[in-house]
Amino acid sequence: MNKIGINSGLSIILAISFLFFASRELSGNTRPLGEPAILQPGAVLPNVTGTIGETLTIPINATNLTNLEGVDIIIQFDAGVVQVLNATLTGGMLAGQNYNLIFNTAQAGKIIITIYAQGNLISGSGNLVFISFKCLNNGSSPLTFSKFDVNETNYLANCTNGSITIGNIQNQSISLNQGWTGISSYLIPQNTDIGEVFSSISGNLIIVKNLAGDFYQPSRNNSLVNWDYQEGYFVKSNSPTTLVILGNQPTNKQIVLNAGWNLLPVLSPENVSIANLFAGQIDKIKIIKEAIGLKLFWPEKQISTLQILETGKSYMVFMNQEATIGF
Repeated sequence: MNKIGINSGLSIILAISFLFFASRELSGNTRPLGEPAILQPGAVLPNVTGTIGETLTIPINATNLTNLEGVDIIIQFDAGVVQVLNATLTGGMLAGQNYNLIFNTAQAGKIIITIYAQGNLISGSGNLVFISFKCLNNGSSPLTFSKFDVNETNYLANCTNGSITIGNIQNQSISLNQGWTGISSYLIPQNTDIGEVFSSISGNLIIVKNLAGDFYQPSRNNSLVNWDYQEGYFVKSNSPTTLVILGNQPTNKQIVLNAGWNLLPVLSPENVSIANLFAGQIDKIKIIKEAIGLKLFWPEKQISTLQILETGKSYMVFMNQEATIGF
């Protein structure tokens, strides 16, 4: 082979080598061939459930920590659902290892945690810190990382968020007629915004009204903003459909009925009899009728075509005097 041929061959080899190493550089993979990938630090928050008044201790599980000098963490949560009580290293991988912890809860819905070394540096994976939450109300609180810095490097992208759910999330299916239907729910929706409650049937929905005349219509300026589980509603639909509500059963299932007309919800997953619901207070009733329908309970006229109140429906009730009933 002549010199020109040798030089051409070397040029091709050098060009291929350059492209190979350049592609590795661009991909961020600069480790020697055959060596395992270097795993980056990360953290995980769990999904847990609790009950009102219970204290839950939630671990932050960290992975791939190397020569840990310090960690800065911010976690956001719903302060209306849970309250932070404490944060500790006790029981975790740093317990008894000359690390200090500082936490701050001055900002509502946010806990700021700083961990720093005062001795030998630890490497490994495990439960890094434990946070104690008190369960305040039924609902679901996200547990969301908004900062996770290890040795002053941001690894937020490697974090997995969690949640705390208080009470059992249930669902209720409510049948709507074409035209008007009187409805109610025994659940408090996870999101009480009326637009969200009816979002799954927005294509069928014409209007929602309460007894006071407040209303909600899709894509309009509305006076009815939030669903109140202690109220019944009139709903008009352009076709038969089913509304599904996700939420929790309320702890308070008492309803105050004013003298005059009321729109009564049914706060029970089961049908209830008028006789049981109004036991000892029948004399306070003038009339009970279907919100949309012809059935009546009218003691004065001895009319009782309506005897059972069905879950998912609402009823017009005229009281001779105020009364409190409980489901």
